[in-house]
Amino acid sequence: MLSENSNFDDSSNEQFLHLLKDTSVRNYQTLIEKILMAKAYLISIYSEIHDPEKLKAYAADALPALQAHGATPLARGSEIVSKEGNKPLRAVVMEFDSMEAAKKAYESEEYKGALAKLEGGVDRQLFLIEGL
Repeated sequence: MLSENSNFDDSSNEQFLHLLKDTSVRNYQTLIEKILMAKAYLISIYSEIHDPEKLKAYAADALPALQAHGATPLARGSEIVSKEGNKPLRAVVMEFDSMEAAKKAYESEEYKGALAKLEGGVDRQLFLIEGL
C-alpha cells in the first residue's frame, strides 16, 4: 500500500534507477510501492533491567529473528545522552521497509520465542512507529 507520508526528494531518481535494476521488482505497482512506502521503526526503551541473563538470552535470539524479517539495526545500547525526561537504561531502534513488515516481524514465531526468554527480566516500552 502506498503511504500518504511518502515524498519524492533529490535521491528519488537515484532510488528509482536502482529499483529498475532490481530483478525482484516484477511490475510497476511493486516498483512504485517500494519507492513510496514509508519505513517503520521498532523502538524499545528500557527503564529497568531485573535479570541481565534473561536480557542476554533474549538479545541473542531477538536480533536474528527480527533481521530474518527485514529489520536493520540502527541503534542498540546503553550509551545514551538524555536531554529531557528520565534517562533510559537501554534503547533499541530497528528499521523496517514498512509498518506491515515490522508487525509481521514482531508477531513472528521466531521473535515470540526470543520474547519468551525475556519474560519478567525487564521493564520497557516497545512500540512500532511509521516513518515520514
